[in-house]
Amino acid sequence: MQELGRQRATVERLLRLLAFVWWVCAGSRATAQDGRGSEVPTLRVTSNLVLLDVYSTDIASLSRAEKVDFELRIDGHLTSVGTFAQGSKGEARPIQLWFLLQCPMQGWGSEGSAFFAGKTLLLRPALDVLPPGTTVGVAHWCDDGVSLVDARPTVDMERVMTSLDEALKPVTRGLTSREGELALQATLKLIDSYARRSSPAKLPIVVAIHGDKTAASTREVERLLGDVVSSSVTVFLMTNDGAGDESEAPTGPRHARPIPAQQARQILHRLASMSGGTVFPVDHDQYAEILKRITAIAGARVELGFKPPAVDSRWHTIDVRWRTSRAARSRAKLTYKSQYFGGQKPY
Repeated sequence: MQELGRQRATVERLLRLLAFVWWVCAGSRATAQDGRGSEVPTLRVTSNLVLLDVYSTDIASLSRAEKVDFELRIDGHLTSVGTFAQGSKGEARPIQLWFLLQCPMQGWGSEGSAFFAGKTLLLRPALDVLPPGTTVGVAHWCDDGVSLVDARPTVDMERVMTSLDEALKPVTRGLTSREGELALQATLKLIDSYARRSSPAKLPIVVAIHGDKTAASTREVERLLGDVVSSSVTVFLMTNDGAGDESEAPTGPRHARPIPAQQARQILHRLASMSGGTVFPVDHDQYAEILKRITAIAGARVELGFKPPAVDSRWHTIDVRWRTSRAARSRAKLTYKSQYFGGQKPY
């Protein structure tokens, strides 16, 4: 009898153990299913829409614009605008602000970012009034091939200020040309990657502070332009060379119109024009005023979504016109490459 009782007790313990294992497994499956159901993917992840950001220095007029005010042509053909989001109403993707610098190297001073050394505090008044929750990152590249994120996107402005000063410390390494352009290319890709991995995904607004002189070849500039227009990066430039954003921008895909050698020297001017950004000459150290202007322009943009006519891995021209009686000027990317990115990378 005692032996039978021990056997019965053993069976009961085994049954309780099996019941516990089943309960844990069922709970894990339910938790996993709940987690999948709670994800709210952004538009650019779940659809094949191209998201085109349209900027204007006429912020007040753009804030009043509606979907019907825009005419979109792809390769000259009228294309329907599928979605419309107003940045001024909080409908568009939040921005992620980045400062982009070139480290001062021997023999390369005012041509790069060295003119900004010792002036980083002039940005602080603008940083202190950024919209709540705006994250700011700092990155730099060097002409010897170094590409580095100095500060990941953060709301800690003290960290941002320290990183700006660190990036502007002179280095004694030697100059090269090819490695420098590759480093700039890699830095822009890093910035785009950080913005895409954010939750929710953000729009990277790159503020380059640079004299914009380069020894890059025309071919290298074209490669960089292609990388930028096929990413979500928009470049704004603060420069000490006195040239604003009136420089002519190419009107076709990157290989449709070769860039003259003299224009290739101003690589960041070209990146700003091609990505929809603006070039601001810095006069009398008005860095804070210009930064406030840039963040206001980015925050008030409109976001147009359209379905690409074809997914053919080719470059296509974009012509977006703001149909309004006001003499307002808008800017947007001039080309895009129609291709899939696993459903996750916007144009």
